[in-house]
Amino acid sequence: MQTTIPSPTRSPLDSLACVNVRCELYGQSSEQNLTVRKVYGKERIRYLRCRACGSEFSERKQTA
Repeated sequence: MQTTIPSPTRSPLDSLACVNVRCELYGQSSEQNLTVRKVYGKERIRYLRCRACGSEFSERKQTA
């Protein structure tokens, strides 16, 4: 018997923004500056990179 883990609904990259306060695109969504660098963990969390400033962060950073 195989059990599959349902994939959680992910926010589209357009709805996320850079969390680096020194970045020129800080807090601005829909700027096409984020790319997925890797996916990790059982929940397949995306690790993002900002093309403008080069900072890397989890999609969960600064979320409640």
